[in-house]
Amino acid sequence: MYHLKIEIDLEQFKGKSLNRDIRTHYKKRNKTNNEIYDLVYFKVRNSLPIRPLTNYTLKICRYSSKALDYDGFVGALKPFVDGLTRAGVIMDDKWLYSGPWKVNQQYQHKKFGQKLLIEVIESKEVKIWKS
Repeated sequence: MYHLKIEIDLEQFKGKSLNRDIRTHYKKRNKTNNEIYDLVYFKVRNSLPIRPLTNYTLKICRYSSKALDYDGFVGALKPFVDGLTRAGVIMDDKWLYSGPWKVNQQYQHKKFGQKLLIEVIESKEVKIWKS
């Protein structure tokens, strides 16, 4: 069973609000997103699954001295999850494949910086989509 755990240092994005990037001009947002995609790829490239996962659980925890509102927090995570898709870890970030993301924010003193801890866990549990 596949299990990926990566830590991403957010200090390189200091001065950029990933939450605010959601609402910026698409060219600026795309530049930041491409940086994130590359960062995620370099973190996972040596631990890719045999084929992209279609049934998985996604856990993400953000460590920071500041708390974000929920929608801004989840919205700011989107490029990191898209990076997992582009790298070939997951097939897609659709609800059908992942179910609800398990997200959390933890306080961490600012002297330790900000980071994300991302876990992708292959799941045997079938996620049922009812229309």
